[in-house]
Amino acid sequence: YRVLHLIHSQQRRGAEVFAVQLASRLEEKGLFQNGLCSLYRNGDSSLPVGELPVYRLGGQSGVFHKLGLDPQLVSRLWGTLRRFRPHILIAHGSDTLKYAACAGFFYRNVATIYRNIGTSSMWAHSAFKVNLNRIFLGQVDAVVSVSEYTRQDFINVYQLPQERVA
Repeated sequence: YRVLHLIHSQQRRGAEVFAVQLASRLEEKGLFQNGLCSLYRNGDSSLPVGELPVYRLGGQSGVFHKLGLDPQLVSRLWGTLRRFRPHILIAHGSDTLKYAACAGFFYRNVATIYRNIGTSSMWAHSAFKVNLNRIFLGQVDAVVSVSEYTRQDFINVYQLPQERVA
């Protein structure tokens, strides 16, 4: 099986470090072929990825980034999905959720997992943002939270059934 890990950038941050560790461990076990896909270019590419293949989509700040969704990045991600042909796509963090959901809409041969890494109630303040993310969440096959606290917060913010979020 092939797994593509969608990360924000190659900056050495928590979600990105975890994605590399997970992918590397799955590779070591010989269970899955893994790849990383970085949405945004960043001057700090300090994330050590070892031998893992990295697909850099080259997103940058601009009008679409400020609006929250860049159609060029969706298209580039779709192209990466067609080339890598993953069986599983793991979106690590909220910014990657919308891109995974949109690309998954066009590339349907992938199981999509969203890894909730933070406290949603801290940033999902508007009804518009909550409702939009609920639409994106409807496109994913599973949601995994990093802790019981973030799981309960996520369930409360998005009004999801308990069994939908691990």
